[in-house]
Amino acid sequence: MLKIVRFGIVGLAQNATCYGLTLMLIWAGWTAWQAVLVLNPLAVALTFFINRSWSFSGTAKIRGQGWRYAIVYAFAYLYAVVFTWAQETVGVASWLAVIITTATSAIAIYISLRLFVFRDLPEAQPHLS
Repeated sequence: MLKIVRFGIVGLAQNATCYGLTLMLIWAGWTAWQAVLVLNPLAVALTFFINRSWSFSGTAKIRGQGWRYAIVYAFAYLYAVVFTWAQETVGVASWLAVIITTATSAIAIYISLRLFVFRDLPEAQPHLS
């Protein structure tokens, strides 16, 4: 349970920061999907190190963990850009499109990270002589 709480804290802090930066870029004339396109890769790189060392501390270190993390977020990134663009295309306000996209992707990202990137360490097996 502690892992999901820590993941939530990191996610909220990261998303609040990105949302604030997104609003500034929208105010500067960008569309929301353009802001997502630029800001998401930066946020993903930063949160990998925080999630690995704090949110999911005590999990197994899997070979290629960084690549697995990048793959999960590559799919999330594609989803975020396309879904935000689609919402704006049908008239959803940019600020709301970003909130909807972030909320809908958070659960899938957490589950994917737990299954493919930050697995629990195997239970110690009793040694029978």
